Amino acid sequence: MLADLDATPVVVQDKLADRVAAWLRDAIITGRLRSGENLRLVALAERLGVSTTPVREALLFLQKEGLVVGEARRGFSVASLSREDISDLFVLHAFIAGVLAERAATLLDDTELRSLAALNSAIKRSVRDGDHDRAAELKQEFHRIINKAAG
Repeated sequence: MLADLDATPVVVQDKLADRVAAWLRDAIITGRLRSGENLRLVALAERLGVSTTPVREALLFLQKEGLVVGEARRGFSVASLSREDISDLFVLHAFIAGVLAERAATLLDDTELRSLAALNSAIKRSVRDGDHDRAAELKQEFHRIINKAAG
């Protein structure tokens, strides 16, 4: 029965495919990857410095979300998104991020807070320098710390 199970919390591992999916999702939502653009496994894997397996897993996940379209023997491409679709995604993302940030605010330790401050400064520098890919990577790490702290 459930009462007999150990009460040790379950720790979900941060999977590489999840990070790849987050990067791709951000690139699609911000328009760095455009509607109809082909998403080639090898090219994406090389750009992100990973193997094709996490890229394939990420694309399959994003296909379920409706952000990419997969066709047999043709690969994946960015789905057509309307302005309303993108607006809805931003609203949803902002809501979830707010809930997680609120939860994390009471749980972050000093080391994590220093990491967030350093990442915030690095993000600002990257944006100022026009290095948007680096800024996106840093933002992903920033939110990963918050999400991890929020459980």
